[in-house]
Amino acid sequence: MEPEKSTSFDANATATLLRKRKNRRERPAEDKNLQEKISKRLAMNPVDLIRTSPKYSFGNYSKYYSMRHKERFQDPRLQIFTRDYFLNRECLDIGCNDGSLTIMLAIKYFPKKIIGVDVDYKLINKAIHNMRYFEKQQRICKGGNADTKGKKEIEDENKKIQQIMQKMSNFPKSFLINMGLPVSWGNSEGDKNRIVAQQVDEALTRIEEERKSDIEFPYQFPDNIGFRVENYVSTDAAGEQFDTILCLSTSKWIHLNYGDLGIEKLFTKVSVSLRSGGYFIFEPQDWRSYKKKKNISDEFKANYEAIRIRPKDFEAYLTNLGMILISKITPESISTVVFKRTIYILSLIHI
Repeated sequence: MEPEKSTSFDANATATLLRKRKNRRERPAEDKNLQEKISKRLAMNPVDLIRTSPKYSFGNYSKYYSMRHKERFQDPRLQIFTRDYFLNRECLDIGCNDGSLTIMLAIKYFPKKIIGVDVDYKLINKAIHNMRYFEKQQRICKGGNADTKGKKEIEDENKKIQQIMQKMSNFPKSFLINMGLPVSWGNSEGDKNRIVAQQVDEALTRIEEERKSDIEFPYQFPDNIGFRVENYVSTDAAGEQFDTILCLSTSKWIHLNYGDLGIEKLFTKVSVSLRSGGYFIFEPQDWRSYKKKKNISDEFKANYEAIRIRPKDFEAYLTNLGMILISKITPESISTVVFKRTIYILSLIHI
């Protein structure tokens, strides 16, 4: 089945959506406490947020891809994405989990760069591990001594991390807070310390990296990929600009954790982070799946009951932000029994 093409926008859908947004602003005073709780969670450092939240409450399943595919890195969605969305483009993958799909996009479609972000630092560590695994396999295919190089790289990395952590010991807590890093980083927790060291290293070398403008075409893995810990909806302010942004099977978890405020922040930030003509590849979960997860916590249940902007309203909301629907890929067009969700491909038109 061919992807559905864009159709004219329904004005009634916009009116309904705006009415729902108005109703949300006019909720009773007792909902104020809920909004305050959501705001506090949005302000939390990602590491602390994960450690204090119920297990898997961000959809951060440790075996998300491996339990859905016989072959770990064969995602059926790769069958329906085309190179046009990624080739020579700067891309962002929101909620990348262990990076399996992000890595395959970097290898297969030659983006200029693709950044995978996830709120769970443990999953980002796995993504980095997976990336190194593919890099090692790539060296083997090219006839390199992967085992020897791998050991040397690990030794060099450990030395670099120790140097960065030593420098960090003299930094005031205010610096860590402003950098969005946990102030309790130095407590012998290997995973967390490694991520903190990596984030600081990226911050200190970002200026030098931005000067690299002579990369040969095409951009190739592993030089075109990176991962970082980030709660994408902690702010709706624009930072980096991208040509393509993916948000696949992530919106439900944002919605249940942060209510309508979270979903509004997601859509707003995407709209201001996309370059004109850029693509938003969006795979939302349907409303029925929310009900299955609402009892994970009291906060989830309260947020679920307060939701006014439901998945059926998402397309109208995004259109209202200046996006146009260029393709709707229905489950029937994806020849798999694994993923049964519609994928929306929208393009941003800045006026």
